[in-house]
Amino acid sequence: MVSGIMKFIMKKIYIPFAILICITVIKMKAQNTELWGMTSLGGSSSYPNGGVIFKINEDGSGFQALKSFHNLPNGLDPVGHLLKATNGSLYAMTVNGGDSSSSAPLGNGVLFNFNPVGNVYSDIMNFDTASGTGNQPNGSLIQATNGKLYGMTKYGGDMSIGNDGGGTLFSLDPTNNSFTVLINFNYNTGCCAFGSLLQANNGKLYGMTFGGGDTTLNHGSGYGVIFSYDILTNTYTKLFNFDNSNGANPLGNLIQATNGLLYGMTYYGGSDTNHWGNNNVSTGAGVIFSFDITNNTYTVVHNFDSAHGALPFGSLMQASNGLLYGMTSGTSGNNGNIFSLDPSSNNFIDLHDFNYSDGSGPLGDLIQASNGKLYGMTSDGGIDSAGTIFNYDISNNTYTKMFDFDFINGFDPIGSFIELPQGTGINELMAIDEQISVYPNPATTLLHIHQSLPSPNQQLIITDLLGNEVYTETLPSIVNYQLSIANWNAGLYFYEIRTEKGSERGKFVVQK
Repeated sequence: MVSGIMKFIMKKIYIPFAILICITVIKMKAQNTELWGMTSLGGSSSYPNGGVIFKINEDGSGFQALKSFHNLPNGLDPVGHLLKATNGSLYAMTVNGGDSSSSAPLGNGVLFNFNPVGNVYSDIMNFDTASGTGNQPNGSLIQATNGKLYGMTKYGGDMSIGNDGGGTLFSLDPTNNSFTVLINFNYNTGCCAFGSLLQANNGKLYGMTFGGGDTTLNHGSGYGVIFSYDILTNTYTKLFNFDNSNGANPLGNLIQATNGLLYGMTYYGGSDTNHWGNNNVSTGAGVIFSFDITNNTYTVVHNFDSAHGALPFGSLMQASNGLLYGMTSGTSGNNGNIFSLDPSSNNFIDLHDFNYSDGSGPLGDLIQASNGKLYGMTSDGGIDSAGTIFNYDISNNTYTKMFDFDFINGFDPIGSFIELPQGTGINELMAIDEQISVYPNPATTLLHIHQSLPSPNQQLIITDLLGNEVYTETLPSIVNYQLSIANWNAGLYFYEIRTEKGSERGKFVVQK
C-alpha cells in the first residue's frame, strides 16, 4: 500500500494564510517578537529523544528549549508548527507517543496543548487504532471560523483498506476538548494524508492526500487527491485525482493566494522522469500547481528538476511582495534550495542552493516575520549535521544561517515557525489582558474585529504595501466590530491596533 512508499517519510507540516489572526495585547509597550518552533528528535539525553519545543530571537540569539519530549505516555516526535488558538494556548501534534501497546510500543501520537504563559504541557488526545481516532498525525492543526480545530491523521480509521488504515479527518472543540472523527479516508476518497488543511475564503476546508484517488494507477493505491470539506454540511468532496504526469504524492498543504487560486506542490510526478519514486517507478521530481476552486481547474505551473531543486516536502507561502516562496528537499547529489514563483507570470527563480554547511534537506515551510524576512529550518546539515535555522532577506536576496542544532538542543526539525511577542516564555510571565481576532483572511467585503475585553481609545491604523495610510479609526468599545472593505482594492494590507498598554500588528488580504 501507500505506506510502502518512502517508509522513512513520517512527518510533515502546514502553513497557509491563516483564517484567524490572533493578537495578544500584553502589559507592556510595543515589543519585539520571537520565533517558536519544534524539532522532531533530540532534546533530552533520556531515551527516547523525542524532540523539543523551543524559542529563539529573530537575530539568532536567545535560543531556549522550553519542553523536551522523552517520557511516555506524553507525545514523542512533534511535527509541523504550533497553532496559536484564540484562547491564547498553543496546539500541535506528535507522530508517536501517547498510549503504547505491543503493536505500537511508542504509541500512535497525541494532540497536545502548550500554554506559553508558564510553559505548561498537557496531552489532550491520544490517537490509537482501536478506538478509530486515527494514528500518526503528520501535519499541523488549523482553527476555522467556527472556533474548532481541524486536522488529519496519516493512518488509522477505516482499517478495511489494509493493516494501517487510510487515516482520518477530525475536529477538536477547544472549549471542552471534544474530539470528533469526521471522515475515514480510503483508497477511493484519498488516503494517508501528510499535510494540513486550509480554510479558503468560501468557508470550506481544502486538503490533499498522499495516496488514493484513481485506484487504477500506482498498483491500485493511487497518487493522491485534492478534496474539500464543508464544515456547515459535513460534506466531503473529492475534487481532483493526481495521475503522476500532473504530479503525484503531495506531502504539504495548499495555500490560497491573493488571486484567489489555491497553490500546492507534489513530492513526485511531473515531466522530469529521472527520479525514482514509488515501487521503483520513475515518477518525476514534483510540480507546483494551481487549483481554481470556482471551477475545479487544475494547472501545472512548474515542473521541478534536479538542476533547480526537486522533491518538495513542504508547502508554499505568499510574501508581502506578492511572490510565492518555498523549498525543495533536494535529490541525490544536492541539498535542496529556496525558490520563488511569480503567480502573475509563473516565473520560477532558484534563489539559494543549500550547501550542507549552511543546512540541507529542508522538510518544512517558510514564514515571513514582521520584520519582512523569511525564516525556516533544515532537517540536516550545519556544524553537527543536526539541522539549522536560517533567514532569507527578500529585499536583497541574502541568506543567513542563524543557528546550528546539536542533538541536545534538538535535531531534525520537520515543520515551521510561528511568531510570538517576546516575554511569553518561561522566564517572563506576563498577564494577557485581551484577545483580539481579525478575520476572515483573505476578506472580500467585511473585515471582522472581535475584542474579548473592549476598551476605549483603541486606535486602528491600516497601511498598504507601500506604507501609505489607507484607513484610521478609534475602535468603538464593543465586542464585535465590522469594517466594510467592499470598495477597497485587492491586495495585501498591514494593520496596527494601538492601546494604552501596547500595540500589535498583523496583515490581511483583500480579495476580489
